[in-house]
Amino acid sequence: MFDAHCHLETVPKLDEALAACRAKLNGLITCGYDLPSSVRNAEIAASNPNYVWACGGLAPQYAMKMNDDEVAKVFGYLREHVDSFVAIGEIGLDYKWAKTEGEKARQKTAFEKQIALANELQKPVVIHSREAEEECVELLLAAKCERVQLHCFSGTAELAKRAADSGWFISIPPLRSKARKQAVKSLELEYLLAESDAPAIGKDPLACLAGAEMIAEEKGMERGEVEAVLEKNCRRLFSI
Repeated sequence: MFDAHCHLETVPKLDEALAACRAKLNGLITCGYDLPSSVRNAEIAASNPNYVWACGGLAPQYAMKMNDDEVAKVFGYLREHVDSFVAIGEIGLDYKWAKTEGEKARQKTAFEKQIALANELQKPVVIHSREAEEECVELLLAAKCERVQLHCFSGTAELAKRAADSGWFISIPPLRSKARKQAVKSLELEYLLAESDAPAIGKDPLACLAGAEMIAEEKGMERGEVEAVLEKNCRRLFSI
């Protein structure tokens, strides 16, 4: 299967980690969150063709600290290097870190502009959402986004179902919770992904297998059968 979301630019001993991944995973999606990480992930993907694919974007907790010129520089890079990326992300809203209304406003402005950019470039979006899940979904629906990954999903089963009804994907990390299990149970397998979010959550990309295991348990299926579907889902989302 694929690890649907990781950050290879910060994975320790990257060459060793990639070698271990090749034995058990068929591909990795590595994701940027600011300009340096987006550039580095594009480089890693270029060095590992047909195995690593990169996403580039500006995450909310970084966007809220940047001025307009700095944000525009990120957008300019993404537009100029569009062929280096399979998606725009991770982008979204994170109100855990936004302490003022001004910071929330800057997050929202950057998010809306990146949604528009993704639609213009016909790319899917990878969504980072914390303490703002419903607002993210509303903005995505308003923009008529068709291909969406709700990364490290932590919302309700009802919100997960609403996302799936729009054709979007719910991405499950290797962290178990009652709410996450309920979300998995509420969805058809065709709308699920598994991710490591390494090294932030999983130690390395192989941790995505724990997410697949949780999905298999909640669905009452063999993990191998689940993994095959998750890989197809990932390929469909990112057109790879």
